[in-house]
Amino acid sequence: MELASRIQRFVEHAFVQQQKKMSIHVLQLLSDGLMEELQCARVITVQRLAKESVHRAQLARGDTQFLPNQEGSFMYFIAGGRMQYIRDADGPDPRVEVVDTGEELRISEDWIAEPVMWTPFWIHVGQLTAISECDLVAVAPKAFGEIVALIRCGHGGDGASLFVHGDQWGWSSGRMN
Repeated sequence: MELASRIQRFVEHAFVQQQKKMSIHVLQLLSDGLMEELQCARVITVQRLAKESVHRAQLARGDTQFLPNQEGSFMYFIAGGRMQYIRDADGPDPRVEVVDTGEELRISEDWIAEPVMWTPFWIHVGQLTAISECDLVAVAPKAFGEIVALIRCGHGGDGASLFVHGDQWGWSSGRMN
């Protein structure tokens, strides 16, 4: 597809999205347990999460978001459009997946690169390319983690720390949570 056509399609797509004033509710994707803990925080913390750790990106058809061997810096949610993820493209058996908003049954996920959220350093093993005009929600793991770490719920403990260090149920202290 020639550049002029790609630009026209993307501008038309961006205009439609702007007209819809599409609202992305990333936090609605949290589990019930995570949502309960997050609700212990003040409203300002949620606003800070949205402002400092969640960003929007728009891609034109054919744009590449990341390549193999590139350092991962965001987890992405597909808010609109379709993307293609190719793993081991140069290998004997490349794996191709279509990633979109999860509305179609033939896809497996609506997010990509989630290991950046729970590993200190992530290198992408595949290529992510827009196969239609796309809207992405990008979550910056460091900013997200720093803000969430400030949340202190009424129970006063750090349940995640207890879980990671092997006492997720509070057995060593004699309490059952």
